[in-house]
Amino acid sequence: MARAERAAATGKRLYERFLAPLVLGGDVTPGPAVGARAAFDLDGALAAVDTDLRSQVDLARVRVARRLVAVDMLDGPSTSEWALAAALHDMVHALHPELDGVLHRSAPDRLLALAEQTIGRVAPATSLADAVSRHAFFARAFELRRTDTVVSWWTGSRTFLGTAPPSRLLAWPEVRRVHTDATTVPLAELPSASHAGRAEHFRRVVARWLEKVPLTDLATCSRELAPFAWTGATLGLFATPRGRVLGLRALALGPAADVDAALGRATVAHVKASAWENLARIGDILAERALTAASTELGGPSTDREVEGDAHYARVLGASLALGRIDTLGLTPQAARAITSKLMPLTQSLRGRDLAEVVRRLAVSEPGALRTEV
Repeated sequence: MARAERAAATGKRLYERFLAPLVLGGDVTPGPAVGARAAFDLDGALAAVDTDLRSQVDLARVRVARRLVAVDMLDGPSTSEWALAAALHDMVHALHPELDGVLHRSAPDRLLALAEQTIGRVAPATSLADAVSRHAFFARAFELRRTDTVVSWWTGSRTFLGTAPPSRLLAWPEVRRVHTDATTVPLAELPSASHAGRAEHFRRVVARWLEKVPLTDLATCSRELAPFAWTGATLGLFATPRGRVLGLRALALGPAADVDAALGRATVAHVKASAWENLARIGDILAERALTAASTELGGPSTDREVEGDAHYARVLGASLALGRIDTLGLTPQAARAITSKLMPLTQSLRGRDLAEVVRRLAVSEPGALRTEV
């Protein structure tokens, strides 16, 4: 088979069996591996994909994108999006239960290494449109989960990991006393459930993949797998006014307390490292979230007293920085007093006093190049 024909067949399989159900919802069936080389040969494969399926995916992606920005149409997949889809496919395939046997003991590590090579060759998003397009494909990546089913009958039982039991085992349920017990294992737990020794490798590759899909990184920041960390890609989104709007909207997609907890954990690392250039931009983000929350909660009770730990850290730092900006917002005196009354209790808390020096330093800091070592 010629190289172009192989690429078309691979792309068709990747799109129809993995990427489309990822976007639309449904059963993904990963495997065999795509690999780092073939991942960048898939550009012409879209022509081989079922046209009705392509239309469904296009509509679903527009719906995802409209949660962030007003768009009517998205192109794709681009070369980078094909490669990111191939990398995610190979990462998920590395968790396949059949690869945990003696004969395939090294296969998962090889698959993860292939995915890492693919990710390393993908360029960062070159524009906000590119970032939105990537997110429209991969927004549901962390919804992936495996259904494990135990089938028992009067003479025995069998366990099926990620596959449906054959109909013959389910036949004559009353006579054979057939019982099925299905368990859903989320993606975050699959590395430990399937390949405990490779869990850290898997998380590391996922973190590298997320650097190439920054809006998805922000929109899913409260995830368990590959915990959120501020990176050049995520902070870079906030470097322009339009990117700032997109980034804040992506953060707003998650539960506020969970998002604040993730942001708080990620921010502590930069505070400990005294990465003031990074923190200047992070502080802007936290302050904007604090002002938005205070503005939208003016008519109701505050829930800040119920928030502790990392979420409280993020809210206190954001509120402390936001207080210094109220006079620049052009608010009426009444609105300014109302917002101040919401923010002030946070700044006067014990943690607010502990963060006073951080706030003072940030008041004279300017956003700069990201310090990647934190």
